[in-house]
Amino acid sequence: LLLESGADVLKQENDGVSALHQPSRNGSSELCELLLSSGANVDTADNNGLTPVMVASIEGRLPILKRLLQHSTEKNEKARGSQAGKMLLLELRDNDGSTALHHATQNRQIIAHLLEAGANSNAKRNDGNTPLHIAASLGYQDVVEILLSNGANPCALDKKKRTPLHECGLNNQPEIARQLIIKGAAVDAPDADFMSPLHWACKRGHRPVADVLLEFRARLDGHDVGMRTPLHWAVIEDNDGIVERLLEAPGVETVLNKQDMFDKTPLHYAAERGCTG
Repeated sequence: LLLESGADVLKQENDGVSALHQPSRNGSSELCELLLSSGANVDTADNNGLTPVMVASIEGRLPILKRLLQHSTEKNEKARGSQAGKMLLLELRDNDGSTALHHATQNRQIIAHLLEAGANSNAKRNDGNTPLHIAASLGYQDVVEILLSNGANPCALDKKKRTPLHECGLNNQPEIARQLIIKGAAVDAPDADFMSPLHWACKRGHRPVADVLLEFRARLDGHDVGMRTPLHWAVIEDNDGIVERLLEAPGVETVLNKQDMFDKTPLHYAAERGCTG
């Protein structure tokens, strides 16, 4: 009735939210269809840069997402005879530089549909993170699998020069680490501080992912910007279980007496904290 009485379907609230954002959030297909038929704009962004497609991706509203993309294609085909509209819609960024694909990393079905529609699996946010970085850090194995199957780069670097495998070391994701390495991730890739995934696993106390990295021959003698090896960090952070695992690893004798930028060996740090083990 409001639309029939002349209500402006393009009007936005103070926070930039349009009427079309609502069915994208609550999943009302009937309202979505009504608004689209009344001229609602599918690429209108709110004050955070979120479009209805992004909101539908966040909320897991697959039927709404499909309809929005279909509408964009139909509209563009009428105007130009191409499917460029759908592609442009998928390339839109919010204020953080995220695309709809970045926002969908918690939902395999949404990810699959966006990729099928042509979304770029290697798109980077302002911080350099790809959808694969996000899925790896959060532990979404099924999403990681589909991203890798659709061309996601397992060696992609963010602004800190961290790869998705670094995210596994930081967040203790052993099975995803295995997936990434099998698909070509560099086991010993250094980030901006020359920290490898194993460095981060040892510093954070993440034994399961450290085990996987060592299984794939992660280097024990790599050093960070402070000349510290993974063993240094395991000792410094009191991660005794990882210290024990590193001491069992082949080649550990090459790092036992390595000195960092302060001329300290792992033994020096162990002595400082009173370790007698």
